[in-house]
Amino acid sequence: MSDEKPIGILITLTDPTKEMITQAAAVGSYESSQRKYPRVQILTVRDIIQGKRPHIPPKGGHRPFAKAPLERKAAKTERML
Repeated sequence: MSDEKPIGILITLTDPTKEMITQAAAVGSYESSQRKYPRVQILTVRDIIQGKRPHIPPKGGHRPFAKAPLERKAAKTERML
C-alpha cells in the first residue's frame, strides 16, 4: 500500500486468486494495542453474508499521542445590578 494507511479491505464477488492472497500477505501487518492485524484483508461477499468480518483494531484504539488532561478555568461572572 503506497499511501501508508494502516489497513485496507478488499471486498470481491469471487474467491481471491493465489496472486491476490500473495500480494495481500506481502504487505505485512499493522500493530495496534500490542496486537497485529493484516494490512490488506480480502473478503468475499459470501464471507460477509456468512458473518465474517475484517480484523480491525477497536474504535479509538489507535492513539499516536497521549491525551492531555483537561484544564478547567473558573468562570467569570459579571456583577448584576
